[in-house]
Amino acid sequence: RDNMSVAPEEQVHRGYYYAIVDEVDSVLIDEARTPLIISGMVESQISQKFNDLRPSVDALIRKQMQLVNRLLAEAEVEIKNADTEYTAGEKILKARRGMPKHPKLMKLYQEAGIKKLEQGIENDYLRDKKMPELDEQLYFIIEEKQNVVDLTELGRETLSPGKPETFVIPDLGEALHDIDSDESLSGPEKLKRKEELYTLHGERSDVIHHINQLLKAYSLFEKDVDYVVQDGKVLIVDEFTGRILPGRRYSDGLHQALEAKEKVAIEA
Repeated sequence: RDNMSVAPEEQVHRGYYYAIVDEVDSVLIDEARTPLIISGMVESQISQKFNDLRPSVDALIRKQMQLVNRLLAEAEVEIKNADTEYTAGEKILKARRGMPKHPKLMKLYQEAGIKKLEQGIENDYLRDKKMPELDEQLYFIIEEKQNVVDLTELGRETLSPGKPETFVIPDLGEALHDIDSDESLSGPEKLKRKEELYTLHGERSDVIHHINQLLKAYSLFEKDVDYVVQDGKVLIVDEFTGRILPGRRYSDGLHQALEAKEKVAIEA
């Protein structure tokens, strides 16, 4: 057999012209935390939006970090006392929902019983449907397994003080019906109202989308672990092999958010 040959002249098979890669969809999609695609060109307007929103999101991340630091510092003291152990567990749970990759939290988990205590408290909150009470004290919630980051009311108020409407996307169906039903409006006026509605819907949707992608970039993706920055470019690191994947980009604006986070040129 050719694989047992020690010299080329002992081989009998011709060279190969192509290769079959089995289960490639599983590698690129099913097992990928964020599915990968070859992205198209990014509009300069989108690039500017990420750069405009980055300082606000960066400040929000710092506020969450300070909050989680305080929670974990208090929990480290309270966990040593049986009377305050449950309270300490609540703070650890809150810290995990706010920053699951926090170094102090990872260190706490190494202590016996901490993880079990937190899981028990989490079950209590889920059973009693009290998790929103815990979450409302954070600026945003991270669901690491689902790859989701959600702003809380506190986070929305911090990003847009006194302007809660910034994060309210109008219901197009209901709003269009109201415009069509308004007999006081002429045909041209209705058309103008509809155009304004579509513009407002698009603008608010874009802002929310860009903020969510920036929050993911800051909270779920770690530099030199999930990606590296080389020659002013953000390059993905394969989570299974640890190899750099040049030419690959995250989809749906996430790669641009990472570029904004690292303050490099936002590309396609």
